[in-house]
Amino acid sequence: MKKLFMTRSRAVAYLLNTRRAMPEEIGGLRVIDAESQMHTLEAAERLILDVRSGRKSQFSVIFPEEIAVFITDP
Repeated sequence: MKKLFMTRSRAVAYLLNTRRAMPEEIGGLRVIDAESQMHTLEAAERLILDVRSGRKSQFSVIFPEEIAVFITDP
């Protein structure tokens, strides 16, 4: 797992780019797969809000690659 240190604004930008890269189409998925995809998207959006508001000072993601991010802002 890669470890990255970045500012809060850079971490939010990284998460927003990652969120945009996630597929949103659920029309052709089975119900169980669509539900899983919806939970993943909701978790990504919650993480963006938590990092932006300062509730998180570190996080890890596995999409598009497995990394751990540490926020360097006080």
